[in-house]
Amino acid sequence: MNGRVDFHTRDTMTLNRRFYLTVVGLMAFATSVAITAQAQTPTLDVPATVDAGSPFTVTVANGTGNYADWVTVTPATGPDNAYIAWLYLSDSISYPPPGVTNVALHFVASVTAGTYNVRFFFNNSWTKLATSADITVRDVTGSYLPKYAADGSFVDSVVYDSGGNIGIGTTSPTKNLHVFGAGVGPNATVRINSYSLNNYYSDITNDTTGWGDTIFNNYNGTSTGASMFFRMDGNTKLTIQETGNVGIGTTAPSQKFEVAGTKSAPAASGSTQTGIFRVANNPVDNSNVLDMGNFSAYPYGSWIQATERTNLATNYPLALQPNGGNVGIGTSFPQAKLHVTGDLRVDGNIAAKYQDVAEWVDSVEPLEAGTIVVIDDSTDNRVAAAAQPYDLRVAGAISASPGVVLGEPGSGRVLVAQSGRVRIKADASYGAIHAGDLLVSSPTKGAAMRSEPVDVGGVKMHRPGTLIGKALEPLDEGIGEILVLLTLQ
Repeated sequence: MNGRVDFHTRDTMTLNRRFYLTVVGLMAFATSVAITAQAQTPTLDVPATVDAGSPFTVTVANGTGNYADWVTVTPATGPDNAYIAWLYLSDSISYPPPGVTNVALHFVASVTAGTYNVRFFFNNSWTKLATSADITVRDVTGSYLPKYAADGSFVDSVVYDSGGNIGIGTTSPTKNLHVFGAGVGPNATVRINSYSLNNYYSDITNDTTGWGDTIFNNYNGTSTGASMFFRMDGNTKLTIQETGNVGIGTTAPSQKFEVAGTKSAPAASGSTQTGIFRVANNPVDNSNVLDMGNFSAYPYGSWIQATERTNLATNYPLALQPNGGNVGIGTSFPQAKLHVTGDLRVDGNIAAKYQDVAEWVDSVEPLEAGTIVVIDDSTDNRVAAAAQPYDLRVAGAISASPGVVLGEPGSGRVLVAQSGRVRIKADASYGAIHAGDLLVSSPTKGAAMRSEPVDVGGVKMHRPGTLIGKALEPLDEGIGEILVLLTLQ
């Protein structure tokens, strides 16, 4: 018999021809001992963790060399036919040349988080030669942004993405950028350091001991603070110095709060004020505002104006101490509702609740309001209670609440009214007093009485120099108080 005999080795999947014999004539055969073919097992090196939808690499080694071997990515608990991606050893879905055993394959992870693995199949069949270790696919919707570790693998960073909001130190960012930290100084939440030296910086954090107040801290390398500048369009609008002084319109405030602007007299019409500072209502409306500024012309004073926001021709009252208290001009210790140290000029009228003008004068003794007084001729510049009728030394009456006060108060001084309307003591036992009667001093201490005219050449006359004033009210009998118009004569 003539022919050829082929000899093959067999692995677990197919026969591979190794050699053959050509037979001419007769040949005898016998059965040999069993020959076992050793199966070739590929290895699959995969990353332990990848982010959903991100690329990753699978390193294949010790492949069979069959051009139709293929590799899949499959859910770890899924059947072989549940793969989500596959490649030939060409790193594509096209056949590679025969003999490829080592290769890097590039896959893209599933967009669904979970556990997956890589499987190696032989010759376009479901014969599985190897399965990789598990790969954890992480959710990237609301997750930590990855960073490279020292070994080249991906690990979580401190930056967290949640629906477009970025969190640093928090997994629940509520704004586009949400930074969470604790402490101040070296433990500040945010530090800005744009200078070449590391000891020049600005820190921003929240007060952890109070109610979450925001703290801004500047450090300039030589002290615990440095000035802060708030700029718009390159121009400084607000300055906070390390001393605590705040400036608006100035970068060098010399006081705790300084506002700089253009000086001008207050506008008297329209709606555009020329002042430097304004106090307005909140919420802003069209009602009253308080404006302040400086004059641009001599004598270069300052002004305060209460007016209407939208119509500066409409002016409003300006109240000082509306709930009580004294106001001082030229003095730090006002002793009256309005205390002026220096000259006072009034170009209009002075309106007073009470109608008399009184002056502080020394007195021999304390005297009650309404007491008629005379000049004390035993010394200079002093008064005493009247006690004689028709006394030519009569000087006025003690006023309880004068409308205008002259002089200065002091120990042993009383307020003596010389003009205006004032209530005085009167005694009608020397004759009933009628409205319009002229009054003089009486024998009763401190009390006035009706003046009786004397006949001078047939003319009734009242004694000059003794008259106190005219009664505005009657007193029929006894001692009492009546309102009198003081007209000393």
